[in-house]
Amino acid sequence: MTKIRSKIQFNPQRLEDTRKASGKKRSYRSIAEEIDVNERTIRKSCKDGLITPELLDKLARALNVDTAYLMGEFDLFYDQLNDEEIRREYKEIFLNPTHHPYSQHLPDEVDYDNLIASLLKMYSIHPDCYFDMTSAAKLVFRERLHSSIYRVLHSYFPDCPPLDYFHMIEMPKPTLYDILEMLADPEEEIG
Repeated sequence: MTKIRSKIQFNPQRLEDTRKASGKKRSYRSIAEEIDVNERTIRKSCKDGLITPELLDKLARALNVDTAYLMGEFDLFYDQLNDEEIRREYKEIFLNPTHHPYSQHLPDEVDYDNLIASLLKMYSIHPDCYFDMTSAAKLVFRERLHSSIYRVLHSYFPDCPPLDYFHMIEMPKPTLYDILEMLADPEEEIG
């Protein structure tokens, strides 16, 4: 009996972008050999736009890119942007595979609650003010805080991955509003 594997959609263009991003375009053959699959399997997946989760993960690891990027999760926002300048910035930042590394986990040595508490103490705010918030209020606070921090970090460190913190602190996937807020000039007043 043949084992049936479910397939999921992915964006073959993102695989192409990733192959080109390293400076020298890696061949399907070399990638296939590295991950021990048939080159035709990769090519068929690209042609169909469908891939097994296992193969997607193997490709992502080999190319050091997040599976969400290969699945085209960030393409939707690009399609929704009307302003050409913002589209250009979005493409350079959010659709750049080097900004979506495979491993997106907070280092074990970072204590997130202490990070928030320390930040609040710097501004003479008692940490209990945060810890006493409702779960929903904490979530909104974290989203606004981190998108603001990202804007400043990105202005100084352009290779700072744009969406890692959403995943790392278990926030919901970013919205178009979040994306536009991150693309705003860090010198602008945050509302």
